[in-house]
Amino acid sequence: MSGKVLDLTAGEFEQNVLAAKYPVVVLFWAPWCGPCRYVLPILDKLADWFSGKKITFYKLNTDEHPGIAKKYLIFNIPNFSIFYGGQVVSKKSGAGPFDLYKAFINSSITLHDKS
Repeated sequence: MSGKVLDLTAGEFEQNVLAAKYPVVVLFWAPWCGPCRYVLPILDKLADWFSGKKITFYKLNTDEHPGIAKKYLIFNIPNFSIFYGGQVVSKKSGAGPFDLYKAFINSSITLHDKS
């Protein structure tokens, strides 16, 4: 994969997240959220770290797409949600360091590996 974080819209959600054959990490965030702004560069670093693996990284602005956030019960942001096979398999809310999210993603992918 590219190691790049892509912006996601509600219209793209089904095709890019739910229909994906590989794990997808979605950061639910909002521009006014201080902790969200803190984790955005960490998300970029995570995408670089996992570059070359079959995993895609997106960010979804909850102010612009509140229906998606509501559907997936996102009550706190920032929220890292991992989708696999069209389902949410893991969630982690709040701001933390790179290593915390790296371990979270690794363990979630390993636990739910369908290959």
